[in-house]
Amino acid sequence: MEGLKGAFAGQAMSRSRLSARPTKLTVQTSCVATPVKPPSTKLAKRSKVEIVKEKSDFLRHPLMEELVNENSYINEDAVQLMKFHGSYQQDHREKRAFGQGKFYQFMMRTRQPGGTVPNQLYLTMDDLSEQYGNGTLRLTTRQTYQLHGVLKQDLKTVFSSVIKNMGSTLAACGDVNRNVLASPAPYKNRPEYQYATQYANDIADLLAPQSGAYYDVWLDGEKFFSHEMENPKVTADRAFNGYGTNFENSPEPIYGNLFLPRKFKVAVTVPGDNSVDLFTNDLGLVVITSPSGELEGFDIVVGGGMGRTHRNESTFARLADAIGYVPKEDIFHAVKAIVATQRDYGRRDDRKMSRLKYLVNEWGIDKFRSVVEQYYGKRFQPFRPLPKWEFKDFLGWMDQGDGKLAYGIYIQNGRLKGDLKKALRNVIERYELPVRLTPNQNIILCDIEETWKADIVSTLSGAGIKDPDAIDSLDRYSMACPALPLCGLAIGEAERGLPDINNRIRVLMNKLGFGPDEHFHIRMTGCPNGCTRPYMAELGFVGDGPNSYQLWLGGTAAQTRLAEPFMERMKVQNLESTLEPILVLFHQQRRPTETLGDFCARVGFEAIRKYSYGYVSEADASKLPQVGLPADLYKSLEAIAAKQGKSLAHVACEAVRQHIVPATRASSAEASSWLTLKQPHSAVLEVKKSKFLTTAWPITAVSQAEQYIEEHRDFSASHNCYAYKLNQEQRANDDGEPSSTAGQPILSAINAEQLNGVCVLITRHFGGTKLGTGGLARAYGGAARDCLRLAEKEVFQRQAGVQMQVPFNSLGPVYQVLNKHNAQQRTEQYSEVGEVTIDVEIAVNSLEEMKQDMLDATHGVVKPELLQ
Repeated sequence: MEGLKGAFAGQAMSRSRLSARPTKLTVQTSCVATPVKPPSTKLAKRSKVEIVKEKSDFLRHPLMEELVNENSYINEDAVQLMKFHGSYQQDHREKRAFGQGKFYQFMMRTRQPGGTVPNQLYLTMDDLSEQYGNGTLRLTTRQTYQLHGVLKQDLKTVFSSVIKNMGSTLAACGDVNRNVLASPAPYKNRPEYQYATQYANDIADLLAPQSGAYYDVWLDGEKFFSHEMENPKVTADRAFNGYGTNFENSPEPIYGNLFLPRKFKVAVTVPGDNSVDLFTNDLGLVVITSPSGELEGFDIVVGGGMGRTHRNESTFARLADAIGYVPKEDIFHAVKAIVATQRDYGRRDDRKMSRLKYLVNEWGIDKFRSVVEQYYGKRFQPFRPLPKWEFKDFLGWMDQGDGKLAYGIYIQNGRLKGDLKKALRNVIERYELPVRLTPNQNIILCDIEETWKADIVSTLSGAGIKDPDAIDSLDRYSMACPALPLCGLAIGEAERGLPDINNRIRVLMNKLGFGPDEHFHIRMTGCPNGCTRPYMAELGFVGDGPNSYQLWLGGTAAQTRLAEPFMERMKVQNLESTLEPILVLFHQQRRPTETLGDFCARVGFEAIRKYSYGYVSEADASKLPQVGLPADLYKSLEAIAAKQGKSLAHVACEAVRQHIVPATRASSAEASSWLTLKQPHSAVLEVKKSKFLTTAWPITAVSQAEQYIEEHRDFSASHNCYAYKLNQEQRANDDGEPSSTAGQPILSAINAEQLNGVCVLITRHFGGTKLGTGGLARAYGGAARDCLRLAEKEVFQRQAGVQMQVPFNSLGPVYQVLNKHNAQQRTEQYSEVGEVTIDVEIAVNSLEEMKQDMLDATHGVVKPELLQ
């Protein structure tokens, strides 16, 4: 396993690692095992991005050439390299013009360890957003800026301006360590918070790319020195290669020419402060101090991450595990060891599976720790006890502890724009204030003199900026990613959609009797990659298409437990009808101080779904048709309703649904999908010397079953008994065995396994001992059951042919909808009038939803039609 995964690093890594091994063998401590060979011993399959990185001369080419040509875009190889420099090429989908193709522009992201922003840099970013961006600034969930709308010809001006004004974009994106989070607390009298900020900067420096390509691209090779010199210990510990963490004589001593398999995220915080969502990071550090405030070391957690892919169960969100404690003098060595383990063993063939969390999950934390210790050269000490975690947003007025004040300001979904942006610029420029960006898309003004407070409040309130206590708590504790129209991964709204969602939830809560300050943590993303960490939310919305979201429930207010998917698809128009029964049950049965997330985790989804199944709102009950009941039955329903704390309509609806829905399903002529076998499977059962040879096949037609039976009959055997089932077509055959002792038990086994589209043939070779009718039924039924249980299964989807006429400027959203519903393209024909005729096959049970999504995505322009 290790040899294969290490092989993804390639030959260059193998040479460098081999050169380091003799040193490792001579100084390795006796308590830590040493690999007998390096992980990189042979080449294996690698993704295309790995080849691009390897050939780029440490992130230079072809990016440098692409930036100076006349195109408005850069090619795909350059796009991959551009990420390492802190930028994504984007297509503004809502600015496309007919016949003009994509509207290319760039998003630039800064590197702000701990979210600290000097006054000079803030003013520069504000200026750049007006001169070269779209007039707004975006505060991210990783304490950085995003500047949207930059055109290709302005990139060099924008990047060089940031660099020369105390900023950087280096490694803000790409397969490297991203921006390092730290608690944004502005306290100057709390040494643990000062250490968190310091080490966020130090680790950012430790893991920053070193080759100089960044300055070659943006400053023509002139390295611009920042206002702060690197910590000498960072420089020394980066260079140390006693245990094989480094590439000798490489411009990139830690990363090599392939860098990491995927992005790597680090957060630093203090005990009890989970403002950074510690457990969602690849690597999390917790500052441990003595009672007098002296730094002692760090607790370390590893293997967290949010990104996943819809309907791909091999991808998942994961919380970090505790790996141990490290004294302060060794922290940089420990960080390098963890990064080197991911570098050498993380997968490089499938980028969806390349994050550290998958390596930790596959190996388990004990094996992972043992491998990291080989690079570290020591054993990790036991994890230090920590207090209970709390979520902190640091909004409102705070005493910094040095005689000055700080003021945390709520920024809805992190978007600085309009009067709010102008007022902040006014205050920050007038008083020369530094700021801190928070992991929750807000901003903290720092170093405020008491005498300035009144003027600052007046200026900000004049622009409509509210004090945090005046903000609806649903908004205060919610986050959304930018999503449409700029993010290339977005398949739904988030930043533009969440404000209305929150308003509708508040109206619903008011109707149900919740207090005006009651809230829960809400997070929304436009795709499953999880930039706003929705899988930690008490209520998470994950984009699944136009006006459609996965619904996640059960996270905690402290961000310490993963939510779980409650509903695969919820249309926005069904928000109230979906949430109302959940909130009613929560309101009725919650414990004192219990939050929505804790309630959902305690009672479980089965109970919530059961309650929702028959729920009828008061408004609906008054409008729905009425049915007469005998008095005794009515009284029984009243008694049940009173006992269960439900309305009479609720109990009646539950009872009717339980009776009618199964009957309706049973009478359905033909299902659109069913559980069947993935491939044929065979098994052998011996009972009293009789051998029962069983073979089962998946089928999609009765004629297919009959053909299999005819081809596989063994005429030398005593009996060839069979059964098959395909929707309403069922047949069982005893082939000479006593009536109902063979075929019917086989059919019963198919039904017991809840299978459809299955044919089972059992060939019996008589062994000389009669089994009797009961014995025969048990033998045939058991043989079929055992075979079917061991067979690999899958869900079969009936397909339908669909055709649509698509204008060129609608191809983007059309393909997104088709991809979402896993439609298989058959033909594509281009006309001379600016239209494309597209034929696809799609699962029948997705057809109606796909049609609606297509209408929503194209504003009614594209109307799919079923092919006969």
